[in-house]
Amino acid sequence: MLVQSSRKRTREEYLDDENGRYKFLILLPTGVHVDLILHDQQGEMLLSKFIHAVRKEIDKMGMMPQSKLTVSWKSSIYFKDVRGNKICDKLRFKEFSRTKPNVLLLHDGSDAVYRCQNMWDLTPDTDLLSELPAEYTFESALADLIDNSLQAIWFNAPEERKLIRITIDDDKILILDSGQGMDGSDANSLLKWGKMGSSNHRQFKDRGIGGNPPYLLPYFGMYGYGGFVASMHLGSSATVASKTKLSGMVFTLFLSRDALLKSAGSESTWKTGGQIRYPSEQELNDSPHGSFTKVEISQPRNRSLNEYQLQCLLKDIYFPYIQCDDTLTTMGTAAPIEFEVNGVNLTEVDGGELAITNLNSCNGPDFVLLLHFVAQAADNSGGKRFANARIKCVYFPILEGKESIERILEELDEKGCGIKENFDNFSRVSIRRLGRLLPDARWGRLPFMEPKLRRGDKVQLLRRCCMRVKCFVETDAGFSPTTHKNDLAHKDPFTVALKNFGLKPSPNESLPTIEIQREGRSLSLSQIEKEYQDWVLQLHEAYDEEVDTGEDTPVFVISPNNKKNFGISSDVIRVHQVIRRKGISWRSGQHVKILKGADSRLRKDLYATLEYILLGGFRGEFGEEASLICRPLDCPEENGCLLEMNDGNSTLDIRGSKWFPVGLIDSGKFQLLDSTKWQYQLEKKRQNAPARIDILDSEQCQLLGIDGALPMKDVHVLAGYIPPREMVAVLRPLSFMVSSSSSELDQKFIVKSDLAMKMEITFFDEFKMQKYEGKIQKESKLLLSKSSEPSSRSGFDGLYIFSLDGSDIAEGLRNSGIYKFSFFVTSQTCGNLSFCKQREVNVFVEPAGEVGKLELLNHSRLISKVEPLCLRVGTCIQHLSVACFDVYSNRMPFLSIPELYIKLGVKGSTLTKKEKLKLSLSSDKMILEIKDLLVKCHSLDLIRPSYEAILEICSHYKSVCVPCQVIPGVLCHVNLLPNLQLESSLRPGDVIHELKFEMLDAYGNHVEKGTETCFELQGLTLQDTIGLKRKVDEHGYVNLSGLVKVTGGYGTWVHLSVFSGETLLFNRKISILERELKLVSVIPAHCKLGSQLENVVFGVVDTVGSIDEEIHGQLHTLTITSGLSNSCDIIHYSFDHGKCKVPAIQLPTQPGNFSFRAFHSRHPELSKTIEVNILMAPKLETVSVSELVEMHQCQYDHKIVPFQNSKDISTFLLYIENDEKKLKQNLEELGKQVKIHEDRLKLLEVQISELEQEVQVLQASSGSHGYDLSDYIKYTKEHVIKQIEGKSDAASCILHKFLDSSESPNDVMNNVVGIVSLLGTVDDKRLSRMLSEYLGEKYLRAIVCKSYAAGRALERYYLTENMDWTLALNREAASCSGTIDKRFFVICLEDISPYSGIIVGSKRNLSFPNPKLPTGEIPSGFLGFAVNMINIDTNHLSSVTSSGLGLRETLFYTLFGELQVYKTRVEMEKAVSILKADAISLDGGVVSRKGILPLGHWEPDILFPVVPSEIEAVHMQLVECGVRIMEAEAHLKWINEEYLKEDEVHKTLLQKFRKKKDKLQAFYEGNGVFLDSFPLGLPFK
Repeated sequence: MLVQSSRKRTREEYLDDENGRYKFLILLPTGVHVDLILHDQQGEMLLSKFIHAVRKEIDKMGMMPQSKLTVSWKSSIYFKDVRGNKICDKLRFKEFSRTKPNVLLLHDGSDAVYRCQNMWDLTPDTDLLSELPAEYTFESALADLIDNSLQAIWFNAPEERKLIRITIDDDKILILDSGQGMDGSDANSLLKWGKMGSSNHRQFKDRGIGGNPPYLLPYFGMYGYGGFVASMHLGSSATVASKTKLSGMVFTLFLSRDALLKSAGSESTWKTGGQIRYPSEQELNDSPHGSFTKVEISQPRNRSLNEYQLQCLLKDIYFPYIQCDDTLTTMGTAAPIEFEVNGVNLTEVDGGELAITNLNSCNGPDFVLLLHFVAQAADNSGGKRFANARIKCVYFPILEGKESIERILEELDEKGCGIKENFDNFSRVSIRRLGRLLPDARWGRLPFMEPKLRRGDKVQLLRRCCMRVKCFVETDAGFSPTTHKNDLAHKDPFTVALKNFGLKPSPNESLPTIEIQREGRSLSLSQIEKEYQDWVLQLHEAYDEEVDTGEDTPVFVISPNNKKNFGISSDVIRVHQVIRRKGISWRSGQHVKILKGADSRLRKDLYATLEYILLGGFRGEFGEEASLICRPLDCPEENGCLLEMNDGNSTLDIRGSKWFPVGLIDSGKFQLLDSTKWQYQLEKKRQNAPARIDILDSEQCQLLGIDGALPMKDVHVLAGYIPPREMVAVLRPLSFMVSSSSSELDQKFIVKSDLAMKMEITFFDEFKMQKYEGKIQKESKLLLSKSSEPSSRSGFDGLYIFSLDGSDIAEGLRNSGIYKFSFFVTSQTCGNLSFCKQREVNVFVEPAGEVGKLELLNHSRLISKVEPLCLRVGTCIQHLSVACFDVYSNRMPFLSIPELYIKLGVKGSTLTKKEKLKLSLSSDKMILEIKDLLVKCHSLDLIRPSYEAILEICSHYKSVCVPCQVIPGVLCHVNLLPNLQLESSLRPGDVIHELKFEMLDAYGNHVEKGTETCFELQGLTLQDTIGLKRKVDEHGYVNLSGLVKVTGGYGTWVHLSVFSGETLLFNRKISILERELKLVSVIPAHCKLGSQLENVVFGVVDTVGSIDEEIHGQLHTLTITSGLSNSCDIIHYSFDHGKCKVPAIQLPTQPGNFSFRAFHSRHPELSKTIEVNILMAPKLETVSVSELVEMHQCQYDHKIVPFQNSKDISTFLLYIENDEKKLKQNLEELGKQVKIHEDRLKLLEVQISELEQEVQVLQASSGSHGYDLSDYIKYTKEHVIKQIEGKSDAASCILHKFLDSSESPNDVMNNVVGIVSLLGTVDDKRLSRMLSEYLGEKYLRAIVCKSYAAGRALERYYLTENMDWTLALNREAASCSGTIDKRFFVICLEDISPYSGIIVGSKRNLSFPNPKLPTGEIPSGFLGFAVNMINIDTNHLSSVTSSGLGLRETLFYTLFGELQVYKTRVEMEKAVSILKADAISLDGGVVSRKGILPLGHWEPDILFPVVPSEIEAVHMQLVECGVRIMEAEAHLKWINEEYLKEDEVHKTLLQKFRKKKDKLQAFYEGNGVFLDSFPLGLPFK
């Protein structure tokens, strides 16, 4: 065995030896201690070796010389542990701890006291030292120590004594508890008591959550400052002695406040002394089970409470631990602990707020709620926090007219425990945490305790009764207190939730959730509010005793309208004139004195007359209310309370009287007055009553230290006058009226009253008049209104001082006119016999002498303050009015006519100037007139288009600038821009691309925008739809560029004129180019019967004979007309660069002169008439060619030449040649036509191929997204419109085409709304199909008009009752090349019966009651009413009748009524028994209440357009894709049809071509011999 070596050990050695090391704290009888460490110990050690080790450590440490006592080492030495076990022979190490010091006491046979100076290491924790409070009350520190004691004894066994004894005197404070005590062991070390932050009870907080109310588990240790800090605040030093049942010794700890303060700021350790001793006999008597803790504090601080007050306070704080009812199962009150203060058991103390409060509560049931709180953990770990609370509301009734709470306050005052509260601000909520009162938690009512009624007869009653409730809140350890444990932690979520209990949390608040139970039932907040109010009223009726009964026959007032003015909430009021209260009779007419403070409304004693006594309810009812109606002394009798009876009905009007609670009689503050005292008060009131108002003059104000005063009488001053800063008014008594020698500043002639006085300063403008009650008065304006209460100054009372500081008037009276200073009391009735009149002083303010400015007037108003002056160039202004103003802008007269000139300008530049003016002054010299001013200006374009300018009227001393608007004059000149030589270039059909007119007034200014002009055109036309009337643009021009087209013919004159009204301003005559149609080719003068003129060429030439090559293209064609032509066979021939070639002109078959006319198809003035002589062909003998050759053949240079008689043969050969040419030409023409149609076929084939490919691409694109757009497109509005227009013989088709056109509506169509199917949309295609099927096509196509007259106007009839097909809708059908062959329906909105019920929402839905099954439930699958499922088309939301009704409540209500819509047929059939109207289902079901059963299936062609929700998510490109597919397919269909037609024509022409070709071949075969004989042509020239 060795003591600790001085050699430093390695870490490995230390770890290897840790398990064999023991620490011992050896207490010697000399008063010192030794720390001994033994290493490598196993099993046992002889006591002698252990003593040797102790002595060796003592010698090494040199501690013995410090003590005067010595250890007797030669005696029989033995040791004792802290439990009293004696060690005599050996130490058994298994009985000792290796992890903590083992305390042993060395005994040498002497009377030892085991005291050590540095026995306990109490080094403070730095964090806790920083929390030491700056102020810590005596009561708070004492409660902290009691909390420790309460925690200690609470865990005693049932048979063990639970005692807390407190002894307080001037020298010390002693706190003893019989708890489990502390010793030197690690588990129950006394060290933890003296070291801050090491409470044994901190670990028990979670155990304090839950359980049953009142949650008596005193786990307080986690909060507060602990015994160490508390003891140091109570005194300068403390001794803590404690013993456990297992320990035979008492362990003692010594604390010193001075030593703590010296060590608090240092890093050194702080050790204090201790002691181990045997318990005293008294200590063992106080704690028979052998454990206790005793704290003795020396030199205590002064306390603020005496002994009784401290006993009452501690009883309030620990009441449930002192006496408690909740822990018993039998009747009676338990005392869980013995609590003594200075020898008095607190159960015997009858004081304290809680005890007195309990005695004054009613015996009725309490209102109890159990609350369970759940919140998120503060460390964001995702865990939960829990807390519980019980709320117990207790009712304190009014008894014998006195509130129980007032009795409580009075008893507390009597017992010396008074609190600074009254009935109104008395704490209605007290809180206990784990049974301990939190003294500072004196809250107002919780939100659920506030009366929620806003209206009704019981509002006042409920408010008064709720004031009689106090709430006792008991919480578990889930709620956190403040550091001082005087209140709940303010920011803790549970505290916030408790304070707000009864309020609905906002959505953004993250408060804990609360589960609420009452009597085993879960409740909501609304249920709690109702049950709480019912409980309050129930206890009011059962326990409140507000008044005794009256002694006379009452007058009953039933359901008074103004009962709150009487302090009564009942619907019945009994009016008595005599009542007996506490043995005294009180009668109507008695004079009483009500002392100051009896009511919150009374600031001084009130003298009054008792008029009536009011009792609430019928006699015998519990909780009666009572009021005393009194008429104040200064209230006239005629203005007192009035009781009237008419035909057995009684009414009561309080008027000027006041009501007081009957409880004032009990308080002694409601006293009777004898007649002498009453008369004295009357006379005093009369003499001192205010009789008039006086204003103190400057001398009197000087005596009060006030500079200046308001003039006593009316006075005239100049503008700028500065009134006094303060004005003083006083009320004069009646005695002042009869006194002639009294000083006005004598206090006895200044009334001291509570009346308020008001001063008003009103300004009257002498230039602004207003008509009032038929008279012209000056316009007034209230400038200042101030109220003043009576005040004191320089020893005088009753002064009403009005200050002008901070007001504009303090700057001076600047406006000319009348300033009226009015002084009056706010209540005109100032006494029984006198009347205070209003005092007025007028200050007349005249303009200052200095001229400030000039202003321009318009009808006596300033131009700059009303609107800009409007001037027009070229017009004469009859007069301008100029006013003169002083430096304060007050009107003042002109002294003479000044010299003036006028300038009109803008931005530093002058537009015009006029110096010679006609001037004159008005009779009062207030207005200077400028007459006959002509405005001339030619520079208005500089300020266009606003025309804003400044009109400056200048004089030698002042000038005035007025904003004005200078408008150009009337239109006088029109210039054509650009100035083109139109005559040399225009031709028919030309559009004039540059045509602009400049519009000027007489001075060369461009006229104002919007000026209207009228154009007159001859041979010209306008291509837009605006018409001939045109408006000038913002630049002063009328621009017709690109709008005027030439309609006159070649060689004609056209006219262009411009008018302004009836005045012609511009006229221009323009010639059109001259052109002539001429025959270019030569035709024979004689032609054969039935032959043709071939290749006739016409040309259009100018005046010099040149071909006009611009006559070219499809627009230029030639038409040939003659007597032979048929209108159906007219052929147009195109011009080619001025020429037109006519292949053939058929000649007649009759001889004679034949004429035909050729003319331009678009310009008939270009025409040419041609005459031809038709001859009969000679008759020839028929011979063959071979015979003819044989007869006349002659060889001459291998050529065939005629013989002498060759006339006949030459004519014959001419016919042969003509036939050949004709056959060739016909074949060529047919070939060309075949070629044209073949080209068209090829083009159509290309288009068909492209469209087919486009359709395939679009279909692939739309199909890849999974949407069947073709089905959707069927329900689009465009498709519905196509379906409507598809039936050209229907009225709906004609009407829609007309309404959809750009033409302005005519008289017939003005009041047409539209077609039924286009006036609304639905959200679902199934709904669209079913609603369309339900209505049928006749109603879907029906036309909707606003009125019957508009509907009848769609058709007109002759007097013969036959329809006029040329008017109304039939006329529109004719204009569209159609007719109306079917009957159609018209719905007139004004003549149908509209819906007359409630309309709700922005969609104006009709409010129908939902269908209900016998169980009260809405049928399954019910979707709504059809009329509300129609979405009114946005273009017709404003379609209303003259009475303001829309389409839903008129049109669709008439069509659908209360038609119900269900999801499926099965669900609809289940609701058949409750149907009151027709019904449909989305899957095709229809139920009719008319006995008609619709069966089968029908797909309507016309539907309501659908805007389905499932398509809303589809991209618009998909919808456009579907539309493009439809358009492409329609186009493809049309092209295919055109292809078939073209192919048929091509086949026909090809067949003709082949026939012509065969015919030509036959011609050659028949005449080839002859043609071969004459290869060079005809044998003659």
